[in-house]
Amino acid sequence: MNNGHGNTVMYQMIGKCHIENGPALAASTVRRLADDCSVLPVFMKHGEPLSIGRKSRVWTNPITRAIKCRDQHCQFPGCTASRHTHIHHLKYWANGGDTSVSNGVLLCGFHHRVVHEKQYTVEKTPLVHDGKLPFKGMKILADNSEDLVFRTPLKRFAFRRIDGSYLG
Repeated sequence: MNNGHGNTVMYQMIGKCHIENGPALAASTVRRLADDCSVLPVFMKHGEPLSIGRKSRVWTNPITRAIKCRDQHCQFPGCTASRHTHIHHLKYWANGGDTSVSNGVLLCGFHHRVVHEKQYTVEKTPLVHDGKLPFKGMKILADNSEDLVFRTPLKRFAFRRIDGSYLG
């Protein structure tokens, strides 16, 4: 939603609210801001809303907002840039890919050029049955013989080099 002050406020029905490229907001604050603005709800099912199919190669504003809401920043390994970003087609539009949230990934301008110049392939990490990212675990044996298990979610996207190896 645009609050009339040039800020786009994004929110999800699960109570996660934030200003685009900005801080998290309390749900009550978002409701107050929504009183005098137009609202564009972004409904997500398993993190994948919206599509315009093959109608156009150009990303529409709603699809762009939905991808930015989902990805938050450049998805290239190690990059956290959230400004001056581009959306990259996972399956190129010229090769039959559609213009949809499920076929897009947010990249900063630098890494978008790197992906094209080095011919990297960007692949989605398959979600588990509940629509969440799978975890990878690391088991560490502590001094007191208790196992510590650290679980971290896998990244949403994997970047494969032309030789088939994966980045970071």
